[in-house]
Amino acid sequence: MSFLEERAGAFLVRPDEKALVRALEMIEASRGAWHAELRAYGERRLRAKRAGRRRPAPGEENPHYLTRWHGDERRAALHAVMFDSRRKLAPLVVPGDPVAGQVQSCVDACLASAGVLGPEQREALAGCIHELEERLTPAQWAEHRGEYFRASGLLRLARQVEVASAALPRRC
Repeated sequence: MSFLEERAGAFLVRPDEKALVRALEMIEASRGAWHAELRAYGERRLRAKRAGRRRPAPGEENPHYLTRWHGDERRAALHAVMFDSRRKLAPLVVPGDPVAGQVQSCVDACLASAGVLGPEQREALAGCIHELEERLTPAQWAEHRGEYFRASGLLRLARQVEVASAALPRRC
């Protein structure tokens, strides 16, 4: 909601019909982009199944699980990084966890540069994402649920940084 208000104008605290209409238009555009992605994914899966590949490839993104704002991914991800860094990051970063410290460094760099990360920072971020994915195991869930949720929260934030720092499209 805060992203919608940032882009469309305040409509939650004080009713503003024009801002509400702009927010609705943003939601409809995002939903349209998401549905187009769902159709494309369905067509790819259908072709894959006909070719004998019954399961999606490891790492293949499934658009049925919403992880981003469709249509304005970078800007929404940058907003999410800013929002989550203020409210959720501090409890996730604990002493003695270098990956958490590195995620915090990437978050800080992302916010300081409006999403632009250098090659070294992008490489460090990719390493953090890999390490955090490795931590999310059934054994971790069963034995150390708090650590599982901490790793999951860091991974979500790291992935938002990844989207926010994606290369800007070139203008012709």
